[in-house]
Amino acid sequence: MAKFRKYLLAVLAALLFLPLAAQEKIDTVYTFRFVPDKDMFYVPYSGNDSELARLETCIRKYRQAIMNQDGMLRVDGHADNLSTARIRSNRVKSELIIRQGLEERCFSTTNHADTCDYVTVSLTVPFSTSALPRKEERKAVPDQPDDTYINKVTAGHLVPAVFLQK
Repeated sequence: MAKFRKYLLAVLAALLFLPLAAQEKIDTVYTFRFVPDKDMFYVPYSGNDSELARLETCIRKYRQAIMNQDGMLRVDGHADNLSTARIRSNRVKSELIIRQGLEERCFSTTNHADTCDYVTVSLTVPFSTSALPRKEERKAVPDQPDDTYINKVTAGHLVPAVFLQK
């Protein structure tokens, strides 16, 4: 009876996490599937078309950083042997070079010999402070010199320096 109780609790605990598995993942890793024992990249195969569209959207957003080599596209090929993994990685990169006008220097490629049939592409872009407002774009406080109205971070909140002075 104790074993049945443990089994029942394990099944119930697993059911609690079931809704989390059904949620859509939002990340910057794009997976392209390949037909087993084939090295051709088929865009309409196994959802590759939607992954390619998502990746192209991301590349368009960060194109300048990628071309300046501030950002890097990491390509990881997985296949039964390194030769097939290399060919598959090159097929995906060629598709991106043709469609998006990228260059080989935009990619960092690693190939793995295992029992999988896919290539992953991930995008690494450094944090940019360009999203933060510039000093001339901040609102100036009337009757205050511009240099005293400098935003400072205090306990996670932006506070004008005027209120921090004693």
